[in-house]
Amino acid sequence: MGGLFDMKHKLHGISFLLGIPTLPFAALLLANNLIRFEPWKNHFSIVVFSTIAVCVGLIFMAISMIAMFSSFKKAGIPVGKDAQPIEKLPEGVKAFNGYANRILVFCYVIWLLIIANIYLSF
Repeated sequence: MGGLFDMKHKLHGISFLLGIPTLPFAALLLANNLIRFEPWKNHFSIVVFSTIAVCVGLIFMAISMIAMFSSFKKAGIPVGKDAQPIEKLPEGVKAFNGYANRILVFCYVIWLLIIANIYLSF
C-alpha cells in the first residue's frame, strides 16, 4: 500500500508497516502450522523454501534501503521528512532498492500462489 501514497503522504509509513513486515511474519506462522498436518507434510520442502524466500527478500530490501540512505548521507544529500526529492542520483549513490522491492513483492506473490496451489490440490 505504500506505493499508493507519495513518500510525503501521512499514510505512507503506516501502510509500509501494515504491508511489508506482516507477510513474512504471517508466512512463518502459517508455514509452521501447515507443515504439521499430514496432507501438508508431502509439500514440506516447497513450503519451507518459499517461506524462507519471503524472509530473505525482506532482509535484502532492508539492506538495500540502508545502503541507499547511507550513500545519500555520504554524498551530502539530506534525508528526512523535510528533504526535497532528488531529480538525479549523484555519483556514488547505490540505488538498487527498486530491484530489491520487486524481488520482495515477487516472493510474496509466489509464496501465496504456492500455498493456494497446494491447498487447492486437496
